[in-house]
Amino acid sequence: METEIKLLAYGFFGPIFFLWVGIDTNLRYLFSNPIWVLLVIGVSYAAKILASYLVAKKELGVHSSILMGVALGVRFSTSIVIIKILFDMQIIDNRLYSVLIGTAVAFKFIIPFLMSQLIQRWHIGQLKEERS
Repeated sequence: METEIKLLAYGFFGPIFFLWVGIDTNLRYLFSNPIWVLLVIGVSYAAKILASYLVAKKELGVHSSILMGVALGVRFSTSIVIIKILFDMQIIDNRLYSVLIGTAVAFKFIIPFLMSQLIQRWHIGQLKEERS
């Protein structure tokens, strides 16, 4: 029963929800003001990376703590539901809503690329014999 509910929820209602989110997004505002999306991305990433670096560098090391901060960016994209609720309740306006949705979409493309580059560059997860 649980599998069927998940299949229906993710397979049917998921695309409808994201279509609904996309319809309300003001693309004209995003394309005319890309600096706002870049600013939110920069501030968000800087805060997450700095916080994870300061908290975890002694336990995990410098590289792993920075990688953890980059991975925390995934949490931003999962907040689309909250952003949509705030917009529907008219707590945030269409411009802020569009910037936040644009940022969440950008995170979907940035995080996998950045993580793979850092893992390869820093040789994270490889045995010491493989490094030499």
